[in-house]
Amino acid sequence: KYCITRAIESYERMYAMAAPNENRPHGRPIRVSALHTVLAQKGAIHIVNTGFEKPAWFTTETIRKESHTWSHSEAHEAVALECDAVANYCGVTDISGTAKFKITGKDSFTFLDQLSCNKLPTKDGRIGLTLFHAPNGGIMTEQTISRINQEHFLLMGAIGSQVKDYHWLELHSDGYEVEIEDMTESWGGLLLTGPNARQILEQCTREDLSNNKFSWLSCRNITIDSASVFAMRVSYAGELGWELHMPSWQLISIYESLMEMGEKFGLQDFGGQAFNSMRLEKMYRAYGAEFTEEISALEAGMERFLDLSRDFIGSDNIRKRKTNGVNTKLAYLVFDDQVPAECFGNEAVFFADKLSGIITSGAYGYRVGHSIAFAYLKPEHCKEGTNLTVDTSIG
Repeated sequence: KYCITRAIESYERMYAMAAPNENRPHGRPIRVSALHTVLAQKGAIHIVNTGFEKPAWFTTETIRKESHTWSHSEAHEAVALECDAVANYCGVTDISGTAKFKITGKDSFTFLDQLSCNKLPTKDGRIGLTLFHAPNGGIMTEQTISRINQEHFLLMGAIGSQVKDYHWLELHSDGYEVEIEDMTESWGGLLLTGPNARQILEQCTREDLSNNKFSWLSCRNITIDSASVFAMRVSYAGELGWELHMPSWQLISIYESLMEMGEKFGLQDFGGQAFNSMRLEKMYRAYGAEFTEEISALEAGMERFLDLSRDFIGSDNIRKRKTNGVNTKLAYLVFDDQVPAECFGNEAVFFADKLSGIITSGAYGYRVGHSIAFAYLKPEHCKEGTNLTVDTSIG
């Protein structure tokens, strides 16, 4: 029913003037976090991804809505306030719209090892970032893998590839004694991130959250209030932070406790637009933008997470690419103008009036004070200091 409604909506809008911030309402909401109503009442403007409602930005006392436009909208200033809060104090955002899988069984490690281009975590309570490739070398998915023990792993990935990722896991599970459980709908999550994140979380738990006891890329269950929460010391926003995952019915209570304890530390809600800006400032890639089935970890500049000393699905193809060289590479672009428009993806990139490549994603970097973007370019143009031209929607 949702797909039919959206298809009809697309047909109706086929020849209408479009804008990247158009937020079409038909068929919504259908998949929501337990926090959806709470955040909406606080001014969250939700957008939809694969049917899942995600907070994009929060209205303020003076900014209540945004106009449809290809340039900076009224929301630009509201998002700036959210980024400032995360950079200088602390922010919290709903990350329930993340694909989540539990892998258990005596062959769990071996099963995931044949899929992962990176070495799996070898110690319990550690986290690893990896990519799964197809036999032809294309990136099928990005996964954050948390090792509970040798026979128990938790995978977190993009909501947009949830169904495909589950199918990929099932497709390659033959011959392995493993169980695959999709926990996307049953678990919710929060990201608490910013300089004051540790101080706020310490108000809600008796756990030792110091660097020595809870280091970066580590994970374990902690007790917040009286609830058991799976905490991961990671932050896609690039600041000190913890992802907190739990059964959905616990989400509102944990969120309210964090907001109450965090008020004196400047805790503020933030949404996906601020999130995207901050991940780009840290040069963090995203599935569906920088990671696609057309390219491998080599083109994406992910050699640090690529272990070719062992075999995995796609490793033979990637070794050939490494030997023969690649014809495109991911570059990080910093804009030297103040044109009030951003790259949204698919904009052409030119070197001396010659086409070099294409933008994958972009945003305004509020912490760095200028526009930024990722692009796949000809390798010879991926050098620091190279002057390039990108035509955005308004110049």
